[in-house]
Amino acid sequence: MDRKTTQKTTQKTTQKTGIKLTKIQEDILQYLQKNPQASRKELTENIKSATEHGIKYNLERLKELGLIL
Repeated sequence: MDRKTTQKTTQKTTQKTGIKLTKIQEDILQYLQKNPQASRKELTENIKSATEHGIKYNLERLKELGLIL
């Protein structure tokens, strides 16, 4: 994921929802856009500095915010 793509996705999400996301939450959303069936383990393996527990927490948070199902 390049920096410009990340920045555009973040800006769109913030504009649409008014919600500020963490870097890991942004990375999760971007990864899921490209790989919608990804498991937590796959997310952990592909998102730098993310732990499986951190992925679980952030997936739950993104669900609470209504950004994923």
